[in-house]
Amino acid sequence: MIDFATASYLWIAIVKAVLVALISIVSASCMKEPGRQKLMAIVLGLAAGVYLDGGFVFWEFPFAIAVVVCAYKGLHWYPAIGIGWLLHTGWDILHHAAHKPLIGFLPTSSLECAITDAILAAWLFASAPDVREWLWKRTSEIVE
Repeated sequence: MIDFATASYLWIAIVKAVLVALISIVSASCMKEPGRQKLMAIVLGLAAGVYLDGGFVFWEFPFAIAVVVCAYKGLHWYPAIGIGWLLHTGWDILHHAAHKPLIGFLPTSSLECAITDAILAAWLFASAPDVREWLWKRTSEIVE
């Protein structure tokens, strides 16, 4: 049974992960195309190496190569970046389940990363639309 403190901490971790994803999406939306696509591909390529320090030892390298390939393909095709983030989401979940978190002193760090990655992947599968336009439309409708 999960106690109240653990449940509260878990909710804080989930909210943090969603906020990180939303801030990342709004920040990336500030870039015009094709710069946004290139940036997201580069960020994915960098994220490919975050687990290379151990965790699953040998298996980290083939995983990193697969994600880097997705990042390279993503330079010209948004769904490849989404696929790479979904791969990273799966890897985060495996690390969380194996109690080998991304950040050793933060036990939920891999879980948080998985949530953030999944939200980013969904946005990228939609071809990374500029969310600022949507936000401006919604706020202008509310004001009127």
